[in-house]
Amino acid sequence: MTKLFRGISVPPMDLKRRARLLRVRQHHIAETLGVSKSAVSFWLNRTYPIPTIYLRPMAAMLKVTVDDLLPPHTDTECDCEAA
Repeated sequence: MTKLFRGISVPPMDLKRRARLLRVRQHHIAETLGVSKSAVSFWLNRTYPIPTIYLRPMAAMLKVTVDDLLPPHTDTECDCEAA
């Protein structure tokens, strides 16, 4: 799955790699947010989407935008012309 940026296909950010590059450990994220380490692992691997309440603090810890944390956009998710 990829996002479109100015008409160019861009792969979703590798959150696990981003955390590793910044030396932000999963257990640190888990302790800071008050969640389990396994929840953080699921989020970083994009197995499950990050709950809305944790988007801003996660973005701050990983030094990314909230949009970078959102699931990749696909054309089938939204029928924008129907509105």
